[in-house]
Amino acid sequence: PVLGNIVTNGFNGIRCDPEHGWQVRPGTIHPECRTAELARLRVLPEEIVPEQILPFIPDAARIDQVSDKRLRTFCDLLSDCASIQAVTTKLLEDGDWDLTAVYFDSIDHFCHGFMNYHPPQMANVPEEDFAIYREVIRGAYQFHDMLLQRQLQLAGPDTTVILCSDHGFQSGERRPLAMPREPAGPAVWHRHYGIVVMAGPGIQQGATIEGACLPDIAPTILHLLGLPAGADMDGRILTGALADPAPPCTIPSWDAEPGDCGMRAEKAPLADSSDNDDHLLHHFVALGYIDDPGPDKERAAESCRIELDYNLARVYLSTHRSAEALPLLTKIVHARPWEVRFWNALAHCCLKQGYYDQAGSILRNLYGQNGKTPSGARLLHAGICEAIGQRAEALEHLSAAALSDPGNPEVLTAIGRLHT
Repeated sequence: PVLGNIVTNGFNGIRCDPEHGWQVRPGTIHPECRTAELARLRVLPEEIVPEQILPFIPDAARIDQVSDKRLRTFCDLLSDCASIQAVTTKLLEDGDWDLTAVYFDSIDHFCHGFMNYHPPQMANVPEEDFAIYREVIRGAYQFHDMLLQRQLQLAGPDTTVILCSDHGFQSGERRPLAMPREPAGPAVWHRHYGIVVMAGPGIQQGATIEGACLPDIAPTILHLLGLPAGADMDGRILTGALADPAPPCTIPSWDAEPGDCGMRAEKAPLADSSDNDDHLLHHFVALGYIDDPGPDKERAAESCRIELDYNLARVYLSTHRSAEALPLLTKIVHARPWEVRFWNALAHCCLKQGYYDQAGSILRNLYGQNGKTPSGARLLHAGICEAIGQRAEALEHLSAAALSDPGNPEVLTAIGRLHT
């Protein structure tokens, strides 16, 4: 139960059937009584016309759409983006609201699909592809600026606005020439650093926000709304960005507070998400996130379980709980011993747990002593050497990593720390 409107990411799974009209999965729109009204705002890919494509791809007419599916991928992304904007502006225009939160995944998807064609031309991009698709990313950012302008007009000058991203994207010389063959492989394009900017009442104009991270956004929004943050929240209130901030106020946990909060009732059935899942699967396959699983649903389910365990293990590793990651990673490498990324994670986990011989053995078996060891493995080798007091050997590994991957901030930080 929520006092307000929620349009889920299932909105872009809405389809229009010629015989039965708009097909909307239950639970996509709240309140349900607004489903028919808001579903009509969905912009379908087949509604995208040449005049809307040409600002992004001026030479679209040259594309052989039988062999080149990238134009279809582009139209899917543009229609999804336009759909989110359409329903957002409708809800902003409707009247009284305290908080509007909008998530655009379009820039991320545009970048995954087309950043390798952005100028300057990459060595592995054919001249023809570069000529056709070079303007897509520039156009995507300009388009989002136009969408943001309209939202700001509707929100009005008395609204506090926060714009943030969950990560950045490689756009220059650090763009990768190859992508790891794994479900999270496209994340190699992500920069670790995103953005956060704020404006409006209560915000200190011209201030610099230092050290912000994603978990800080929720407590900061609560504070701006005059509500306490939960003491169990991982983030902090970004008081340095606020003009004359009130003293931070907390409660033990919002989970324990009575009242409706949008949580699913304990015994409420989960809605069937198959239609939206198919829509997302189509996107992820088109963008290279995953291989098309085909008809083998059982194999796809097993792969999904392994990826969930792997991601959970990575969370444990990043939050200093390597003891909890170890049994998960051990199980995973037995299930998929041919996957190098799983062995790398296990080596990292062994290093954190103090099993230096085991970590070193894994790395030697993976890479031997050849000069093609990737910088990530070199970092692990250096960590092992440093842990057992072999600082000179650690510096050798880091120097080799710096030569093969110049400018890698993790490598440079490790070198600086070792010198210190």
